[in-house]
Amino acid sequence: MEATYTDRTTTGIARLDAMLMGGLPCGSTTVIMGPSGTGKTTLGLHFLARSTQEEPGLLFGFYETPERIISKARALGLDLAPLIESGALEIIWRPGTENI
Repeated sequence: MEATYTDRTTTGIARLDAMLMGGLPCGSTTVIMGPSGTGKTTLGLHFLARSTQEEPGLLFGFYETPERIISKARALGLDLAPLIESGALEIIWRPGTENI
């Protein structure tokens, strides 16, 4: 069954989902903005930790290496390694200085 725009998907953070009346709208695009240290990566990692084979996750980054992302997730109690190994999550890193 296909999700509708009125359906919600969890962010992986229960209190945030409650404030968002059940989570983020399915089929939508959400931008998380803010200065360093405000929790953008933490929110993203909680969301990605809910990746499945049916709804795979992708992190495409320019700054932090996949190893650093996995380490940050581990510090938050999130084990991304099994998700990556199963193909439910992919982390792609393209450093901004790659073509200089």
